[in-house]
Amino acid sequence: NAVFQALQGDRKAIALVTVRVTNKEWDKRLNTDKRFRKRLLQSLAIAAGLESSDRGKAYVLAAINHIVRLNGTAQKDAMKELEKVESIFTVYAKSKSVSKKSGIGIVCCDKLAV
Repeated sequence: NAVFQALQGDRKAIALVTVRVTNKEWDKRLNTDKRFRKRLLQSLAIAAGLESSDRGKAYVLAAINHIVRLNGTAQKDAMKELEKVESIFTVYAKSKSVSKKSGIGIVCCDKLAV
């Protein structure tokens, strides 16, 4: 659980998780534990949406790409999670364009794709 919590905006945690994923430390678990794989993909997708730097997004996408290459069935899960994050940002961006008077800024998320 700490892994998933750490991904919510901590750049060092994102880098460490990416290293563990791309160094194949979790390959066996990612292949056998669908729940773990899904939760990790959810957390990585959220991290991609929250991360403002291109370098940070690159780390996140490297981890997602490794998981997808490792397990072909994970591609659908990855795309589903990335699309969820994108839709949340899209809804938020649309609501912000309606009420510009609030003065709260928005950082739009780039279109995410694997």
